[in-house]
Amino acid sequence: MENAGWLDVQETKKLIETDGNFDVVISLSMILGLTEDYRKIIVNAKHEPIRTRSKSDSTVIVQNQDEDFIIVIDQVEYFRSWELYEYPSLLATTKHVWTVKTSTYLQKPRVVMLGFQMNRTRKAGKNASHRDHCNINDVKLSLNSEYYRYGDLNLDMSHNRFALLYEVYANLQATYHDKESEPLLTKSEFLQHDPLIFIDCSKQNKALKSGPVDIRIEFKTKNKFPIGASAY
Repeated sequence: MENAGWLDVQETKKLIETDGNFDVVISLSMILGLTEDYRKIIVNAKHEPIRTRSKSDSTVIVQNQDEDFIIVIDQVEYFRSWELYEYPSLLATTKHVWTVKTSTYLQKPRVVMLGFQMNRTRKAGKNASHRDHCNINDVKLSLNSEYYRYGDLNLDMSHNRFALLYEVYANLQATYHDKESEPLLTKSEFLQHDPLIFIDCSKQNKALKSGPVDIRIEFKTKNKFPIGASAY
C-alpha cells in the first residue's frame, strides 16, 4: 500500500522527499476493486478511458501555508469505470431525498457508497480525501419501488452508535469480491476519517430487469446539515 501512495490515515508518514518529489504505482486491483472481479480475456474490443479532472489541484493536497503549486500527471492507464455523483450543497434540513439519476436496467448499481464532507473542497489545510459523518441517522436506497436497507440504521455518532455501519464496511470485500475481508481502517479511524455508508443492492427484484431504473437516496440526520456540507 505504501508503494501505491497510501501511507496511513493518521498522516504520520510522508510520501514526498525533501525536494517535493514522489513516485507511486497504483495497480488496478486497488482502485475500488475495479478489475479484480473480471477474469476474462477481451479481444477485438475498443476501450475508451475517460478521465475527468478538477479545475483546481487544491483538493488533492493539504497545505500548511498558502503557496503556489502545480501537479503534473505524466501518464495514466486504466480500464473500466465507476460513476461518481455529487450533491454540492445540501440544504440545512434533517431529511433529504436525492434523485441521483435514471439508468437502464443494464446499468443499475450493485453497490452504492455514500459519503459526506463539510467545507473540505478547495480549502487550504483541509484533507479532501477524508469524509465527515455529519451526524447521519439513517440511509435508504431506492431503485424504483425497491428499498435497500429495509430496516432503519438508527445511527447516533455522538453517542458512539455506529457498529452496524462499520460491520457493513468491514465485510464488503467478503460480500462483494468474495474474498476474505481485510479492512484498512480500525473502527475509530473509520469514524474519524472515512465514515462511508455502503449499501449492497446486488440482490434485486425481477421487476428491475427491464425498463428504466430511478435511483434515489433518502437520508436523515440527527441535526440539520451545516452550511458547506456536500454528499457524494
